[in-house]
Amino acid sequence: MKKIKRLAALFIVLALLAPSVLVWASAHPDRVVDEADLLTDSEETELAEKLDTTSERYECDVVVVTIRSIGNMSAQAYADDYYDYNGYGMGEKASGILLLLASTERKWAISTYKDGAYAFNDAGLTYLEDQIIPYFREDDYAGGFQEFANLAEQFLKEAEKGTPYSDSNRPRRKLALEWILLSAVIAVALAFLVTMLMKSQLKSVRFKDQAADYIKKGSFHLNRNEDIFLYSRVTRVPKPKDNDKGGHSTMHTSSSGRSHGGRSGSF
Repeated sequence: MKKIKRLAALFIVLALLAPSVLVWASAHPDRVVDEADLLTDSEETELAEKLDTTSERYECDVVVVTIRSIGNMSAQAYADDYYDYNGYGMGEKASGILLLLASTERKWAISTYKDGAYAFNDAGLTYLEDQIIPYFREDDYAGGFQEFANLAEQFLKEAEKGTPYSDSNRPRRKLALEWILLSAVIAVALAFLVTMLMKSQLKSVRFKDQAADYIKKGSFHLNRNEDIFLYSRVTRVPKPKDNDKGGHSTMHTSSSGRSHGGRSGSF
């Protein structure tokens, strides 16, 4: 009887805790918010899974938000406020990066905070812009967001090692296998053509097995042979210090009083 009472009590406790557990599990806001409806359901699901995995692995939120219009606000201010007032950020410092896209004005902005600003410094954000904005200009939003997600993972991985991407340390893009094979074929073909051309210009040349055969008789006379040391000069140049190792992030203050990094523009 006592055993049954204990099981009943345990069941009641679990039943009372269940709502709290569900609230805690869903407390974090969605990392893909497609208010402008630019993605299909499958594209949104795939992107969300990628961003969730990356965010949790590196404890730095990676977020994509699309809206129809930013109204009278600047894209940068809108992105900062969306990050601050919607509960984004991972860890004690609430670190993260948010990419905002406004479809009506065709504007975009990136807001970074804490470790997000360290991983995505000014040089890194410039590189991100160069890689993702061409997709948006062609209205390939799914492609642009996937490229952003892939690069964000690379950036966070590099920052975790203490060497965030900068002007002197840029991501290395992988070449497709077909381009590697094509380059190899072209290189071999060019080498073969150059070799054949050089061979055709040497028809009058014949092999000789004695070094004396290559010296014109009477053309060389050695009267005196000595070494004279004149002077020596040593120039020392200090090794330049790597001041670009950590990169630099230009910061600004949002309406909440937080200090954000970021970048914005039109497409």
